[in-house]
Amino acid sequence: MNGLGRPVVVMLGTIMFENKFLLINRNKEPYIGKWCLVGGKLELDETLQDGMLREVKEETGLDCSFIKFNCVEHKRMYGDKNRAFVAFYCTLKANSSECIESYEGQLRWFDKMPSDMIVSDKFLVDNYFDKEIKIPEISVIDEDDFRWLNSSE
Repeated sequence: MNGLGRPVVVMLGTIMFENKFLLINRNKEPYIGKWCLVGGKLELDETLQDGMLREVKEETGLDCSFIKFNCVEHKRMYGDKNRAFVAFYCTLKANSSECIESYEGQLRWFDKMPSDMIVSDKFLVDNYFDKEIKIPEISVIDEDDFRWLNSSE
């Protein structure tokens, strides 16, 4: 055992509005004082898309349209507190630029990434923003009764 425990499933999103993207300057650990993508933990009863839209609404007050999944990241952090995350990185389009005051930190629209952005979030935007992946979601009642939640088949 490596001391990390079990990974936490999180959603991270690049929220776009008129060629700008929204970041949050976190006021709590991890990454206090750094600019990062908006996101949070997935709840057990949510689809990935619903979880992302809920987190955005809670932290920004914005209504958004889900555009795409960009990639899945597995991140392990070592140090004072060992952590592990499986992060679903996605792109969303905001219906307006008017945000609420967030309990998570300061929100700001950017046209380019700030220098004090979390390195791993900057890596995701730099390398995966233009990409798209498909992620099937299945709801299993039992082995003989399951439903594809986001299938076009």
